[in-house]
Amino acid sequence: MATNFNDYLKENYSENEITNIRSRAKEKGRMLIDLQNTVSTTISEFAKHNNHTFTDIMNGLHTSKSQTSRIIKGESNFTLETLLKIYEYTGKKPRIIFE
Repeated sequence: MATNFNDYLKENYSENEITNIRSRAKEKGRMLIDLQNTVSTTISEFAKHNNHTFTDIMNGLHTSKSQTSRIIKGESNFTLETLLKIYEYTGKKPRIIFE
């Protein structure tokens, strides 16, 4: 019986399958970071251009202090609803393209 995740993978998958699983996980992580950074940059640039404070951003997004902080830092795993709040605040429409 597996005592950790790596042992579990080795017991249930071939080396090729494990390589593919790890590759997909890394790509997913990179995509998430890119999206978080894009949102963070968009909000930060908008706020700077409009002389908005942290409180202005928080009120504009209708989010809590901690959620606003995570969004600005690029650490938020936000929902589509939060993306719509960001659109309402910045006036910039999000575009999702699957390639």
